[in-house]
Formats: sequence, C-alpha cells, structure tokens
Amino acid sequence: MQVSTDGGVNAVWAANGRELFYRNGDKMMVVPIEMKPSFTAGSPRVLFEGRYFFAGHDYNEQVELLSIVGNIADSAEGTPKLHAHVVLGCSDATTRGGHLIEAVVRPTLEAIIEETPTHLKRQLDAKTGLVLLRL
Repeated sequence: MQVSTDGGVNAVWAANGRELFYRNGDKMMVVPIEMKPSFTAGSPRVLFEGRYFFAGHDYNEQVELLSIVGNIADSAEGTPKLHAHVVLGCSDATTRGGHLIEAVVRPTLEAIIEETPTHLKRQLDAKTGLVLLRL
C-alpha cells in the first residue's frame, strides 16, 4: 500500500505505531496510520519544511561502544553501505547516540557481525516511494 503521495525517503515509525514520518525533499512529512480493523494510511501532511542537515559530532575523547545496531546493504549502485545506530558511553557516565558516520577505534573494538542468508540490497520501492531493504 502506498503511503506517500509524492515519494519519500528515511521512513520512521512513531513510538506509538500510529504515525509514519518520512522526508520528501526539504519537507518532513507525517502520515496517520490505523492498524485495526485493517491497515489504513491517512493523508500525508507537512510537519515542517527546511533544509535537512545532519550536524555531525566529534567526540574527541575515549568512549565505550555500548551498542551498535544496523546493517550493511548494497546501494542501488551496487556498492556496500553501512547504516548503523550507536550508543556511546562517556567517562562522565553520560551517553550519546545516533547514526554512526565515521569512527576511529583505539585501542580495540569487539564486534559480532552476523551474515544474512541472502544479500541485503537497498532499492527504491515504487509503491511507497521509499528506499527500502530488499532480500
């Protein structure tokens, strides 16, 4: 079922499962969703508009990697692309979290990577206009 009326990327569900957020160009969109008695998507509306910039953060201190969750999937061009979310533990007992863009590991990092039975690929879904994982 198509949710957007004009395409979109980076879809994220609201914590309550009743709304879907996505970007369409410079617009952040929201669509109300009903799951019962069946899946129904309402009309998309603009939540806010403006250029979307990711403000990267440099943590120039030694931190502990508390969590990393994500995937490595081929892009539409066929090159592998990492999409990872991290939680970092700082020395003052606070945490920082978000998308991992770049990292330097010192002195060590322990990670377990599980391979899926089939190759993951990111492709534009014509029905929704979103870039989704395909197996």
